[in-house]
Amino acid sequence: MIVQQIIHVLMVVLAQIHLVHISVVAPMDIPGKIVKMIEMIAYQPLKLIHTHDRNEKGTERTNPCLNGGRCVDELNGYHCECLVGFTGRQCATNIDECESLPCENGASCIDHVNGFECVCRRGFSGTFCQTNDNDCQSG
Repeated sequence: MIVQQIIHVLMVVLAQIHLVHISVVAPMDIPGKIVKMIEMIAYQPLKLIHTHDRNEKGTERTNPCLNGGRCVDELNGYHCECLVGFTGRQCATNIDECESLPCENGASCIDHVNGFECVCRRGFSGTFCQTNDNDCQSG
């Protein structure tokens, strides 16, 4: 009986271990779920689907994307779709919303994930410290 199945092949490339998923048409009696590359040659893989990186210990990194980023598998690697507020190949960098200097009138800016906070100087208020408080209010 011939069926199509996913075979997991461990490959050592430049002293790093990679797990490669290969779609093959092969008999059900494949020797185990993980086979050596030399055994795989006999099954004549039809196409490469995708790869997953493994660390030096051979443990698969299930999600290389940090800070809640979503890993999108690609033919020769992956890319990360970062949550709002993060950027970078692995979503490791918090976007600094204070970089654009949003606070006014000499206020200090405190960066948060996907936001910022302005700490106003005395006599100013508002989200951006844009309001000059009137010290001469009539009463």
